[in-house]
Amino acid sequence: MKNLTDKEWEIIEWISDETESIGCADYIYFSDWNMNVYRGVISSLIQKGICKIDENCTDRREGYMWLYAIDKEIIQEMESRKETVMGCKRQCDIDRNTNICNTCGMDYN
Repeated sequence: MKNLTDKEWEIIEWISDETESIGCADYIYFSDWNMNVYRGVISSLIQKGICKIDENCTDRREGYMWLYAIDKEIIQEMESRKETVMGCKRQCDIDRNTNICNTCGMDYN
């Protein structure tokens, strides 16, 4: 397994929890993350060959980027974790700060 920091794993776990696409990819909204810290974390993941940014789905002025995993070992690890964790069948939109679904109000704490 790759040697990643806790913050790098946090990003990987965030993008792998996406319910709108298959695989490990999701929007990173700058307002939801401390970009003074996570800009460097994302840069590190890119330098390590683990993630890429899709520039066609990114608008830095609007404050978001589409980040996706490209490392096969990481993708396999995250996909295997998904199979062992029971997911919400409603495809909840969970706020990462509160762990409460923005759509239905389900509390995941």
